[in-house]
Amino acid sequence: MADVAPGRSRLESWLEAGLTSVFLAALLINLGNSLARSALDAAAIWADEAQQFALVWLAFLGAALASVQNNHLRMDVLRDRFPERFKRIVTAAEALLVPAICGFTTLQSLKYLQQIASLGVRSDMAGLPMWVPHAAVTLGFALMTALEGARLPRRLQGAR
Repeated sequence: MADVAPGRSRLESWLEAGLTSVFLAALLINLGNSLARSALDAAAIWADEAQQFALVWLAFLGAALASVQNNHLRMDVLRDRFPERFKRIVTAAEALLVPAICGFTTLQSLKYLQQIASLGVRSDMAGLPMWVPHAAVTLGFALMTALEGARLPRRLQGAR
């Protein structure tokens, strides 16, 4: 693997490469399908479904990347107007709740992923195993759980 750019982690580089790959694949599917429709009056019936699955992967890999970069949306407009003690309480609550909620979601998603994989369910048009798009949810939340869990001691220290 190529060297990581200064200031970037390997995970961040991996997620960016994954996002780029999924985006390019969706773009090529869309372009190919558009050309087939206009030039050949034919279309791949699986293309729209595949693009929807690509959007799912983009959303959850993107959420993990936002977590790596500590760029998740926060509703801090009101928090910033309160006294420092209140800000520390909110920061501590966030530090505890985010990995807990992400961890719970990971476990629930993993249970569902195992169920759908064991049933062998496939998508209607592309014939893709349905565990493939659902794995994006599990992987995205697992990464967010691990990242936020690793930050937990530092965030709680900063909340003091």
